[in-house]
Amino acid sequence: MGEARRGRPQFIWGFPLVRGEAYMPKAKSKKPTPLSLDDVVLVKDEPPRKPVRVLTQKQVLDRFNITVPTLNKYERKGLVPRARKFCGKTVYLEHEVDDCAVSAPIRKLKGDAP
Repeated sequence: MGEARRGRPQFIWGFPLVRGEAYMPKAKSKKPTPLSLDDVVLVKDEPPRKPVRVLTQKQVLDRFNITVPTLNKYERKGLVPRARKFCGKTVYLEHEVDDCAVSAPIRKLKGDAP
């Protein structure tokens, strides 16, 4: 690189050059402290969690065999769980969609008792 202008420091990768040498801030040295048993936190045996699975809007549409406007209408009415925005995409939690389908009322057939 060329020489720095007068009165202005030259920067390379975010660090200014001081008298032609790269300037890097010195890290503060910390001495390790010994741990006692009082400082240690014991973790109880918890069952491992299942990973959270997400469904895209297209996957939800395919599951329920509906269109986007119908899905939006169902979301507003509360029949289907609301979508979430994750990394710029519209996604649904799979267990919420499954619970929604399972909790739907059972259709009555002709001849069923009232």
